Amino acid sequence: MSWEIFNSVGDPWLWLMAGALMCALELLIPASIFLWLGASALLTGIIVLVLPAFAWQLQIGLFAILAVAATVAGRALLSKSEPETDQPALNSRARQFEGRTTTLSEPIVNGIGRVELDNTRWRVIGDDAPRGATVRVIGIEGSSLIVSLVNPDQ
Repeated sequence: MSWEIFNSVGDPWLWLMAGALMCALELLIPASIFLWLGASALLTGIIVLVLPAFAWQLQIGLFAILAVAATVAGRALLSKSEPETDQPALNSRARQFEGRTTTLSEPIVNGIGRVELDNTRWRVIGDDAPRGATVRVIGIEGSSLIVSLVNPDQ
């Protein structure tokens, strides 16, 4: 078996090209993994460029350690909670209806009925009630609104 293939591993330009390729791959396939691997390969290439006496085994070990550290640090950095916003239900249309009061366009029979909110018909879940009863949206379940009667004596 020829060990000449490993001679190219010691080339700092190989590490730098691999790092640049992985960073470019992150732009095409955003997975938040290629960025950290690419940064690790770039850093390994820079270290090998500065300290060319690194054996290829040490270079691969250095890359592995840097890749794990960069991936863990990057995931921790990206997994921080979402920033607080003045419109937390912006991308959840059904959540925007929580707390609103409306009338039933179809009666709630066996726990299921319909309302119309903002020109859209919504399936509602709640206690049985006649058509025209006033209900308040108290939550969501899947794509259905959970409602409660505003005036249960209707």
